[in-house]
Amino acid sequence: MTEIISRFISFSLYLSVPVVLFAGVLYHFLPYKSTQSKWCFSGLMLVFAAALTKVILMREGWMLQRPVAYFFPMWYTLSFGVLIFYAVKTRLYPAYRLRVTDVKHFILPFLQAAFFWGIYLGCTRTAKLDLLRDFIPTYYKPIEGALFIILFFSYLALAFRYIKYKQAVLRKRGFEQGAQNLERLRHMVKVLFFLGGINTSYLLSDFFTWQFLGINLYTVKGFASLNDLSFAAMGIWLGWFAWREYRSPIHKRE
Repeated sequence: MTEIISRFISFSLYLSVPVVLFAGVLYHFLPYKSTQSKWCFSGLMLVFAAALTKVILMREGWMLQRPVAYFFPMWYTLSFGVLIFYAVKTRLYPAYRLRVTDVKHFILPFLQAAFFWGIYLGCTRTAKLDLLRDFIPTYYKPIEGALFIILFFSYLALAFRYIKYKQAVLRKRGFEQGAQNLERLRHMVKVLFFLGGINTSYLLSDFFTWQFLGINLYTVKGFASLNDLSFAAMGIWLGWFAWREYRSPIHKRE
């Protein structure tokens, strides 16, 4: 039974990468008025696919055999929340244009990317191994995990609030059908809340077991499967959302 579950999770991860990439391309064919929404969603799918690929490499043991590959710049998780938010915001308000004041929302994602690029390109193999042994599990992972939880759920909450507000405005103006058309978008965010909660339970468990028991859950394949599966589920869910949007005639009336 354990082997069957493990194979199912591995299959889900392998499936999620092409699904996510296909969803990013498919979203560009939707006749939304806002091209910014399309680019934000496609950017989200690209960084999500990169993160899923890293999860697969870690799960299959490839990175355990090549530990310095951990720093290969393909882990941009702090950008998930902000890209979801702007994909939703510019979808709801096509006339909105990104401004200089919006740059502040991308500071932490940029710093995360700069961290991995800087170490990967600027540090020796010995320095990378030292960082991976001491700094990463003790300091970086807890900080990154906390920031991911805060940013992901904060931006999801903002996106959800924007959708509810737009629905309320449409209903107040008598556009009940327009408000109803946004239900799929709202449902997408609600499911991400749930799947993100599963992922968060793993991050918190990993933090406490490392800090108080000295156990790195990334090396415990059975328990890490919970995190892997939640990641794959989020990717497949976003792909399914993009497919339903593409197949639905609703967006053609926007």
